[in-house]
Amino acid sequence: MEKGHEISDLLIQQQKIWDNEYRTKGRLWGKVPFEPTAGSNKGFFLDLGCGDGKNLRRGETGTLRIGLDFSMHALRLCRKNPDLCDVTCLCADVRHLPIKNNAIQSIDAHHILGHLLSPDRYLCSNEINRILSPGGEVLITVFGSEDLRYGHGYEVEPGTFMKGTGIITHYFSSDEINKIFLDMDQVSLEPCSWIMKVKGNEYVRSTWVVSYKKENTY
Repeated sequence: MEKGHEISDLLIQQQKIWDNEYRTKGRLWGKVPFEPTAGSNKGFFLDLGCGDGKNLRRGETGTLRIGLDFSMHALRLCRKNPDLCDVTCLCADVRHLPIKNNAIQSIDAHHILGHLLSPDRYLCSNEINRILSPGGEVLITVFGSEDLRYGHGYEVEPGTFMKGTGIITHYFSSDEINKIFLDMDQVSLEPCSWIMKVKGNEYVRSTWVVSYKKENTY
């Protein structure tokens, strides 16, 4: 099988796996604490890869919320949440966003880039840059290479591992993240680590929380 076909097949597989996860398990992130969110720019706020809507909390007055995910079952869970009744839900591919240029003022992208293969991470970052308005901000969260799960599972490509569920996860260094967003200005980059106890043993969870701003050309 040619390489391009292998990648295409894997992406289709990932969508089916996530859709099945939400279909069979319901709200996957209901007990997980809120992630940080992008700046409070007025206008359109996009939660990229919104899942069951955990981070689609109410914004400031004048903010219009959009939740986007490639799992229709995840979006159905959003629709069942009365707190999200005013949210616009889009079922779409993060590599090809059905949104006009410069249309979005704030974007959250929590643990989305890490579930993409290397070429697709660049496609996604290009789409983020395209739809973000000048002066707009995007907040990225990804797992770091110090995380306890790094190296576990089948290595699909360098630093990217497939778990038993079939879900792929990439674990980033800070340099890797910045290479993906060369066309934007980094506002902040913060490591975030905490200890997780499993059967009496302590393990480190590790993430990077990175904020970028699109250059204001006006």
